[in-house]
Amino acid sequence: MAEKQTGGFIKNSLLSGVDKLKLSSVYVEMHGNTEVTVEGCKGILEYDSAVIRVSVGCAAISVRGRALSIKCLSPGSVVISGVIKAIEYEG
Repeated sequence: MAEKQTGGFIKNSLLSGVDKLKLSSVYVEMHGNTEVTVEGCKGILEYDSAVIRVSVGCAAISVRGRALSIKCLSPGSVVISGVIKAIEYEG
């Protein structure tokens, strides 16, 4: 079945129950292009000034940019600051 897109978003009803569970446990919030918060973080996979990869269970989220740093790390969440160029979901 082809995925239907509306306004750039895939309709939630097309996702399987497992996909819905994976997406519901991760929350990403971006503040302009200088800060991003990832809730549902399980750990840091890669960290340097150009890319920070975080584990979100059986997937990963990569934040790419310049002068990236971890502003706050707590159990279950991470706040990344710097000049953010891209955010990627690796499922």
